[in-house]
Amino acid sequence: MYKRECVQNTLGEVISDEKSDFWGAYMRESERFLVIDQMIAEKEVVTLKEFQNVLQVSPVTVKRDLRKMREVTDTPIVYSKGRGGYVYDVSRMKFAQQTAKPRFSVKRLGFSEDELHALVGSMCAYKRLAQDPESAVNDRFATLLARMRTLFGFTDERENELLSRIKIFEPTVPTKPTSFFPVICSALCEHRRLQTAYEPVAGECEILEVSPLRLVCKEGLWYLDVYSYLDREYRTLALSGLTQAEVLPTEGIVIPSEELALKLDQLHTKPVTSEKKKAELLFDEVSTPVATLEVWHRKQKASVSNKRLTLTVPYGDDDEIVSRILKWGVHVEVKAPEELRRKICTTLEQILSLYR
Repeated sequence: MYKRECVQNTLGEVISDEKSDFWGAYMRESERFLVIDQMIAEKEVVTLKEFQNVLQVSPVTVKRDLRKMREVTDTPIVYSKGRGGYVYDVSRMKFAQQTAKPRFSVKRLGFSEDELHALVGSMCAYKRLAQDPESAVNDRFATLLARMRTLFGFTDERENELLSRIKIFEPTVPTKPTSFFPVICSALCEHRRLQTAYEPVAGECEILEVSPLRLVCKEGLWYLDVYSYLDREYRTLALSGLTQAEVLPTEGIVIPSEELALKLDQLHTKPVTSEKKKAELLFDEVSTPVATLEVWHRKQKASVSNKRLTLTVPYGDDDEIVSRILKWGVHVEVKAPEELRRKICTTLEQILSLYR
């Protein structure tokens, strides 16, 4: 029983006994460190056998993990003969607190791009939540973050140092979030219908009865994927366009989670068009180092000559590729086809006319 609870508490999911062999093979070393830390923090004394049962690894692997935690992260784990298991060395922990040192002082700690993004993102997200006294998850998030900070040895000073040296620019978030967000979340979780008033950017206000199916955050903006009973089809509504939302007592439709992507992802992609046309783009020396990292199409072809990138990109949607090209400003020139060059010129003239 403890095995299943521990895995659930640490990683947010329950792993059944039938999956235990798979779980042991799947769990990475860093994840085992997190489980070991939580087991000792919760039970105070953990036997070697208990570690084996939870981690589903051999005694040799458990002992190697414990040794690495002591050597790499300076985790004060010791074996207590009197208590019959592994414990935290309280004397070392008290000394660390008295000398204002963290419980774990990470000596050698390297992060991948995804790991660093998740770590810094979590810290920044909590700081935003902490400003909202009515947040429903503030306390739980604070507990989780405290555990993470303890594992990596972050004092307030070290955390501020990290955040000052790593800057992650997220997509722009609307400064005025919709007041209906809690209502929508409630209806979504309880599978209830919503009565909404929706006013798109271009179009008249619609009164819609919908079944909310999925919330989507795309480029910093929130959308609600729904089944519309008026249109008898799936739609996506921008939350910024909602002027009214009320939960109805009527039960909504329920789509199995494994079918959601199949039915709803198409709402967020443009219709597939033929890609018979090819754009030849020439980037200048300034933009080439960055442009070489960008993927425009899976079948694109790139070459660099005289420090300038030539990129050949298949495309079907004129408006889409024009939009991407204009983002590079004066740093890219369309060499071909001629019709795309004319499209760029026409678009720039329209933009220029706004400032004359």
